[in-house]
Amino acid sequence: MPIPHAPAFVEGVLHLRGSMLPVVDLRRRLLGQVAPETKRTRLLVCRLGTRRVAVRVDRVAEVLRIRKGDIKPAPALMAAGRTPFVVGVCGPPERLRLLLDLKALLRSELDRELRGPTAG
Repeated sequence: MPIPHAPAFVEGVLHLRGSMLPVVDLRRRLLGQVAPETKRTRLLVCRLGTRRVAVRVDRVAEVLRIRKGDIKPAPALMAAGRTPFVVGVCGPPERLRLLLDLKALLRSELDRELRGPTAG
Protein backbone atom coordinates (compact mmCIF):
# COMPACT_ATOMS: atom_id res chain seq x y z
CA MET A 1 0.00 0.00 0.00
CA PRO A 2 1.58 3.34 -1.04
CA ILE A 3 1.99 6.17 1.48
CA PRO A 4 0.89 9.61 0.23
CA HIS A 5 3.57 12.33 0.45
CA ALA A 6 6.24 9.82 1.52
CA PRO A 7 9.83 10.15 0.26
CA ALA A 8 10.36 8.46 -3.11
CA PHE A 9 12.35 5.60 -1.55
CA VAL A 10 9.43 4.58 0.71
CA GLU A 11 7.46 2.19 -1.48
CA GLY A 12 4.58 1.72 0.93
CA VAL A 13 3.70 -0.40 3.91
CA LEU A 14 3.55 -4.13 4.53
CA HIS A 15 1.35 -5.95 7.00
CA LEU A 16 3.46 -8.54 8.82
CA ARG A 17 2.30 -10.50 11.86
CA GLY A 18 -0.07 -7.81 13.05
CA SER A 19 2.31 -4.89 12.45
CA MET A 20 2.52 -2.35 9.64
CA LEU A 21 6.10 -1.92 8.39
CA PRO A 22 7.31 0.77 6.01
CA VAL A 23 8.93 -0.72 2.90
CA VAL A 24 12.12 1.10 1.87
CA ASP A 25 13.87 0.58 -1.47
CA LEU A 26 17.57 0.61 -0.56
CA ARG A 27 18.78 1.12 -4.16
CA ARG A 28 16.49 4.12 -4.58
CA ARG A 29 17.61 5.58 -1.23
CA LEU A 30 21.33 5.20 -1.98
CA LEU A 31 21.49 5.75 -5.75
CA GLY A 32 18.18 7.33 -6.71
CA GLN A 33 17.55 4.45 -9.11
CA VAL A 34 14.77 1.91 -9.31
CA ALA A 35 15.72 -1.67 -10.16
CA PRO A 36 13.20 -3.98 -11.79
CA GLU A 37 11.92 -6.70 -9.50
CA THR A 38 13.50 -10.08 -10.21
CA LYS A 39 13.43 -13.58 -8.72
CA ARG A 40 16.33 -12.48 -6.48
CA THR A 41 14.66 -9.33 -5.09
CA ARG A 42 14.11 -9.69 -1.35
CA LEU A 43 12.59 -7.82 1.57
CA LEU A 44 14.74 -7.87 4.70
CA VAL A 45 12.97 -7.11 7.96
CA CYS A 46 15.33 -5.01 10.08
CA ARG A 47 15.03 -3.69 13.60
CA LEU A 48 15.92 -0.01 14.01
CA GLY A 49 15.76 0.67 17.72
CA THR A 50 12.20 -0.18 18.72
CA ARG A 51 10.88 -0.04 15.14
CA ARG A 52 10.99 -2.55 12.33
CA VAL A 53 11.29 -1.74 8.66
CA ALA A 54 11.22 -3.88 5.49
CA VAL A 55 14.20 -3.06 3.26
CA ARG A 56 13.94 -4.00 -0.42
CA VAL A 57 17.27 -5.21 -1.81
CA ASP A 58 18.30 -6.48 -5.25
CA ARG A 59 19.48 -9.79 -3.82
CA VAL A 60 20.92 -11.50 -0.76
CA ALA A 61 24.22 -13.23 -1.44
CA GLU A 62 24.91 -14.45 2.10
CA VAL A 63 24.01 -13.86 5.71
CA LEU A 64 26.89 -13.32 8.13
CA ARG A 65 27.31 -12.91 11.86
CA ILE A 66 30.04 -10.32 12.41
CA ARG A 67 31.74 -9.67 15.74
CA LYS A 68 32.28 -6.02 16.66
CA GLY A 69 36.01 -6.68 16.93
CA ASP A 70 36.11 -7.68 13.24
CA ILE A 71 34.77 -4.32 12.06
CA LYS A 72 37.46 -1.92 10.89
CA PRO A 73 36.99 1.84 10.47
CA ALA A 74 35.88 3.06 7.07
CA PRO A 75 38.66 4.35 4.79
CA ALA A 76 39.64 7.99 5.33
CA LEU A 77 37.77 9.31 2.26
CA MET A 78 34.57 7.75 3.54
CA ALA A 79 35.06 8.97 7.07
CA ALA A 80 35.29 12.56 5.86
CA GLY A 81 31.49 12.81 5.81
CA ARG A 82 31.07 11.88 2.17
CA THR A 83 29.41 8.59 3.04
CA PRO A 84 27.87 9.09 6.47
CA PHE A 85 25.96 5.81 6.15
CA VAL A 86 29.04 3.57 6.19
CA VAL A 87 29.76 2.15 9.66
CA GLY A 88 32.97 0.41 8.66
CA VAL A 89 34.37 -2.49 6.68
CA CYS A 90 35.02 -6.13 7.41
CA GLY A 91 36.38 -9.25 5.79
CA PRO A 92 39.57 -10.15 3.99
CA PRO A 93 40.89 -7.70 1.36
CA GLU A 94 39.73 -9.89 -1.52
CA ARG A 95 36.15 -10.00 -0.12
CA LEU A 96 35.87 -6.67 1.66
CA ARG A 97 32.35 -5.66 2.71
CA LEU A 98 31.00 -2.21 3.49
CA LEU A 99 28.70 -2.10 6.50
CA LEU A 100 25.80 0.32 6.27
CA ASP A 101 24.23 2.18 9.18
CA LEU A 102 20.53 1.72 8.38
CA LYS A 103 19.47 3.97 11.25
CA ALA A 104 21.46 6.88 9.81
CA LEU A 105 20.40 6.03 6.26
CA LEU A 106 16.71 6.20 7.08
CA ARG A 107 16.60 8.42 10.15
CA SER A 108 15.46 11.85 8.99
CA GLU A 109 12.98 11.08 6.23
CA LEU A 110 11.53 7.92 7.72
CA ASP A 111 11.16 9.45 11.19
CA ARG A 112 9.12 12.27 9.70
CA GLU A 113 6.86 9.81 7.91
CA LEU A 114 6.38 7.58 10.93
CA ARG A 115 5.58 10.54 13.20
CA GLY A 116 3.00 11.84 10.75
CA PRO A 117 2.01 15.47 10.21
CA THR A 118 3.12 17.93 12.86
CA ALA A 119 1.17 20.87 14.16
CA GLY A 120 2.50 24.14 13.05
